[in-house]
Amino acid sequence: MRRRLLVAVGIAVVGISLVGFVGWQYDSPMKDTVSLLVNVVVVALVVGAIGALVLRSLEAVSLEAQAVLVALVTTAGVVAGALRAESRMFLATPDVGSLLMVAVAAGTVGVVMAVSVGSRIDQASRYVTELTRRIGQGDAARVEARPPTREFAALARELETMAARLDESRQRERQLEQARRELVAWVSHDLRTPLSGIRAMVEALQDGVVDDQPTIDRYHDQMGVAVATLSSLVDDLFELSRIEAGALELHRQEIDLADLVSETVAAFSPVAERHGVVIEGHSQRPLMASVSPREMNRAIHNLVDNAIRHTPEGGTVTIDAGHEDGTAALSVADTGGGVPPEHLDRIFDHGYRADAARSPGSANHAGLGLAIARGFVEAHGGALTVENVPTDAPVGARFCLRVPI
Repeated sequence: MRRRLLVAVGIAVVGISLVGFVGWQYDSPMKDTVSLLVNVVVVALVVGAIGALVLRSLEAVSLEAQAVLVALVTTAGVVAGALRAESRMFLATPDVGSLLMVAVAAGTVGVVMAVSVGSRIDQASRYVTELTRRIGQGDAARVEARPPTREFAALARELETMAARLDESRQRERQLEQARRELVAWVSHDLRTPLSGIRAMVEALQDGVVDDQPTIDRYHDQMGVAVATLSSLVDDLFELSRIEAGALELHRQEIDLADLVSETVAAFSPVAERHGVVIEGHSQRPLMASVSPREMNRAIHNLVDNAIRHTPEGGTVTIDAGHEDGTAALSVADTGGGVPPEHLDRIFDHGYRADAARSPGSANHAGLGLAIARGFVEAHGGALTVENVPTDAPVGARFCLRVPI
């Protein structure tokens, strides 16, 4: 409000200066010039004040009507000034008549222009109102007409961009909600299955149904495996909760990721051999990066474990590490046929599984491994992506982990 008042005062000062300059330019006596200036300014202020009061009382009417009122007030100011000049004998009556005709003609044109401008503003306002209403209803569709003014067009573009982002957020929220429901269902399944087995074996031992030592030993071994599975699943859920809560604390160290690749190949070689899969590792040396060894090791292990499980017998899992665009890049590629295209966007969602069949009894199959891997990588300021790539064998999936050097 204060800024607008200063602008109005500035415009008034400029206008008064122009009137004085015109009077001086036409060699009017200084006394007459000052008197004419005072009279014209007083009349203009009175007309302007009346127009401002009327305009303030018409705040509820359309912009088109307000624009017409502004044009009429301007014309009225010219007419009132001319009549005042005539009454003070600064102008002759014939001159005043000519001036009034000019003012009426100019005022008519001004009213027509005000109607045109007001109509354009009203059209732009209706467009923005309709667009806002659609955004409020969750409809991101574009309105066909475009605002006829630059300012409203810029506002409409911003609103459309906001609508698109809100729609993406809603879709993402729905996907996350669906993923949470799937996670609860799948985790409940993975918890129920080993617990049911443990309970059955405990009851058999308590009731004396099993009394031979070899069977008792086998039951104990199976219960140990089931407990380990439950413990692993609980650990995964705990890690996931830390990631989502933003409570993950990284203890960074400068390590050579090439050593991490070698250790991963050595750790998973027995697992790969049991599945009939060949695992290979290649890395540039040195490949130094400031990372948290525990979380980074867990992320790579999850990727390799996922690759081995989805690679058929006779396939290959390859780990490659090197520099890429100023980052340390580590990829895990398999020959398991790739990821179905419709699952690429959701494969990192927690609890999401592309496989229709469940594999009870393994926490790594609960759809948490890739979500945890992505959370650990993003906590390092990196990114984890997936793509299908042709290999020497069948098409496979390649997960690429990038962290800043």
